[in-house]
Amino acid sequence: MNQEFNDLPWHDAELKDILIDRSRDSIKIKISWPENDDDDYVFIEFLNCYAFKADMTFGMTPPDCIFEAECILHSQELEDIKKLWSEMKIDIPELRCYRINTNSTNSTIKFFALGFRIIDV
Repeated sequence: MNQEFNDLPWHDAELKDILIDRSRDSIKIKISWPENDDDDYVFIEFLNCYAFKADMTFGMTPPDCIFEAECILHSQELEDIKKLWSEMKIDIPELRCYRINTNSTNSTIKFFALGFRIIDV
């Protein structure tokens, strides 16, 4: 699943929205791919989220384009989150970090989740 995420046409895609659903522990982002019209978009839903971190800069006129995105399988940050949950007797070895860096505002958004899916609308 991480290769699928990494292979999406992230560069110059527009980040439109971030929608957090606390009742389902999921986060959706609304994305317009570079080759699509502004009115044509998809949702990427991050499933079974265990953490969300965003370092976002504001003050720029939209659109906020994505520079790169990747699925990270191993990092100290992932290990720290797994350890935190392990102390609560929850084992999550499949946890991934889905990181997005934007071009326009140099923002970094990280979704710590067990998976994702693409929702065409």
